Amino acid sequence: MSGYPAQQHGLTAWTVFLKEIGAMANVLPSMLTVGGEVFSDYGIHPDELYNFTSLFKNIDRNYFVVTKKDLLSSDFNAKVTSKSKNLVYSGGSISPLFKKIKKAMKTKGEKYIYAYWSFYDKLCHHHGPKSKEVMKHFIDFDRKLTKFISSIDLNNTSVILTADHGFVQTPKSKEILVKNHPKLKECLTMPLCGESRVCFAYVKPSKAKDFEKYMKTKLSYACSIVKSDIAIKKNYFGLFKPNSKLKDRIGDYIIIMKENYILKDYLINSRSPGFVGHHGGVSKEEMYVPLVIFDGKSP
Repeated sequence: MSGYPAQQHGLTAWTVFLKEIGAMANVLPSMLTVGGEVFSDYGIHPDELYNFTSLFKNIDRNYFVVTKKDLLSSDFNAKVTSKSKNLVYSGGSISPLFKKIKKAMKTKGEKYIYAYWSFYDKLCHHHGPKSKEVMKHFIDFDRKLTKFISSIDLNNTSVILTADHGFVQTPKSKEILVKNHPKLKECLTMPLCGESRVCFAYVKPSKAKDFEKYMKTKLSYACSIVKSDIAIKKNYFGLFKPNSKLKDRIGDYIIIMKENYILKDYLINSRSPGFVGHHGGVSKEEMYVPLVIFDGKSP
């Protein structure tokens, strides 16, 4: 929704340390990781945290956003969709999504419609991307998409279908807990941020060598590490000039998990969501997503 890679928009994971408020936060729902307070409840304006321009502001025509009602209400979405015409749906039924898209299509003039479907992601997290539940939903979505495509005029409309990430399935045996590695925990100035597949470690300067040694000897079977400064220089997060807030949000080291391992550092009041599917890593299953285009020129 920004139109930029993380190098420019600076939102590098679900859980990020925000130096501006001195706390860990879940950036898309715009709330503190501990307590769940929403930023705007404290008078914090989204522009103070999200210093990028929305993709929609560069579109010279009417634009619509079709999404779930609870997603649209977050501070983040309020920023990026501030001038859009919003159409919301609820629940896990697919049909309302396409009905709302068609409603937007019937308006006069040229338009851009951004539609987001989140239920597939939810099922992959809870049941795993290879589960029967996910496959059943995928087939149902495919059928309704096919019906939708056949009902519109592709000579006047282009439909672009893609995703924001892929998934890997992770058994409980591949979950590594920081609390079981006290020597690792001693090296950290704060809990790990980021994702369970790619973590951001804020390391005590006096413990940097100990951290590197521990990760390279005790946990090398499950992960590798790279200094955050090097990751930025090598364009791990994208090309061109980095966002001014990027360095503060990726710590001192980046921990990149191998195969389908995950690394978790639970806070005192947090509970494991029991996810079977995870994303955010660098495997081909997570990084490569489909790009399907339907238009009058398609075969």
